[in-house]
Amino acid sequence: MSDTMRYTIESGDLENIVSRLLDIVRRLSVSVSKLAIEVDGGNASLEIALAPASQAVANTLRERIGQIEGAKAAV
Repeated sequence: MSDTMRYTIESGDLENIVSRLLDIVRRLSVSVSKLAIEVDGGNASLEIALAPASQAVANTLRERIGQIEGAKAAV
């Protein structure tokens, strides 16, 4: 199953959030098919698409990203 997650972040925290995101991905052994970051002034949007992964892994990743201060799920 492919799953795409979108987040909005404050660009001042961009490097820290991306670093933490990639560490979480590595720890969960998740394959990423797409990682896109778009910066617009003081805000940035981040999109991550997983290569086929179980729903449980995708949910765990979503939960852990949600714990990163400054990262908010895009509406």
